[in-house]
Amino acid sequence: YWPYLNIDCEYYTTSCDVCQRVKSIRPSPLQLRSMLPSYPLELLYMDYLTINNQMILVLQDSFSKFAKAYIASSSDGVHTAQYLLDYFLTYGVPTRISSDNGSNLRSREVANLLESFNIQHDYSPSRAPYSHGMIERMNSSLLTLLRSFRSNSDWISQLPYLIFSYNITRNSTTGVAPATIFFGRQ
Repeated sequence: YWPYLNIDCEYYTTSCDVCQRVKSIRPSPLQLRSMLPSYPLELLYMDYLTINNQMILVLQDSFSKFAKAYIASSSDGVHTAQYLLDYFLTYGVPTRISSDNGSNLRSREVANLLESFNIQHDYSPSRAPYSHGMIERMNSSLLTLLRSFRSNSDWISQLPYLIFSYNITRNSTTGVAPATIFFGRQ
């Protein structure tokens, strides 16, 4: 009878010089980093949406689901950085931003802005919109709201009202309106 056989065998194989030299190295499995935030502005998703040849920069806080949309005169890095700066100065600075691999979102201007505010920028894999399900659902909700709007020709002027209605409507996931969670009051 050998009461600590397993422990002794493990010790012998991990400390044996010959065993260590001939044994292949097996890397430990990669740990997936949790993308679940625990407070507002911990993680902000951003994506561009095109409607009738018009670009819209959509930003959404992952914790509260609070959304903001900018009608973009251009989707280049300079304009994207300007929209982000406006968001930061209005609502606060997020800890992390997550986006797709679009060249406008990887631009020098955006990188410099995020670095100046010490914001970590995470990118989704190329051609994998499912990896940003939250912002893709927001885009889908926004398209549904725009389709329900009667005058399709004047949707640009109505976009702020549609985003406002989204933010004050109870969210099915959280059970609370995004604006209530984001601002901490009704």
